[in-house]
Amino acid sequence: MSVIKLPKNSIDFFKSNQDKIFETGNLAEGPWNDQLSKKIKIISKAKNAICVNSNGSGLVALLLIYKEYYGRIDVMIQSNTMYGVKAMIGAAGCRQVGFIECQINTLMPSITDLKKFTNAK
Repeated sequence: MSVIKLPKNSIDFFKSNQDKIFETGNLAEGPWNDQLSKKIKIISKAKNAICVNSNGSGLVALLLIYKEYYGRIDVMIQSNTMYGVKAMIGAAGCRQVGFIECQINTLMPSITDLKKFTNAK
């Protein structure tokens, strides 16, 4: 396993701003997220971008959009996912309708697996 090497300019930026970060208590939200969202919008040319503090928060946000804007609550997930993914479905008020089998060589469902699961429902 290798170590993630942070660029020197990233380390310097953090060091010069760490007091502001800790004084505000906004370790994962607040003005730093706002700045990152603006930068992501520019880089990706997206109309909107919202940074979240974790994958779980992002997944709940997406599921809430799925539910509120599209009126859908049924969610299928792959069989080899983490428990947290299943928990996020419930947290968003959605319903897990089953597990899709995954291929051992890719750890992902194949198109055949998806068709088999959706045709069975």
